[in-house]
Amino acid sequence: MARNMRLLIAEDDELVVLGLTLVIEQFGYDVCGIARTASEAVSLAEIHRPDLALMDVALADGSSGLLAASEISGRLGIPVVVCSAHATAADAYAAGASGFLIKPFGIDALAKAVLAAFRSSGSCTPLAAA
Repeated sequence: MARNMRLLIAEDDELVVLGLTLVIEQFGYDVCGIARTASEAVSLAEIHRPDLALMDVALADGSSGLLAASEISGRLGIPVVVCSAHATAADAYAAGASGFLIKPFGIDALAKAVLAAFRSSGSCTPLAAA
């Protein structure tokens, strides 16, 4: 039996984390970690080696999700989808992101961005998300 794809969420808004977690699990993925700061996101990515990271740009303590995205995608080779109401797609892609979502975004947009990131990395996806 194949394991579920694992996602790391880097987001400091608890309600957004709750909503993302519920939707991600409905897609058939597992949430392997939740980070509130950029340094915590990098640390959790090193420990858990998720298949994908969902990264907000403005994290707790004024830390930058773009810097974390750059390290997670560059040094660790983990695809990142950046989610932001403040950054641009150009900012996200310059940081090495595989995808970009403008907040607020819908479930369909999230599903498409996650699937596209998995496809571009060569990963398999659960049937529930297809």
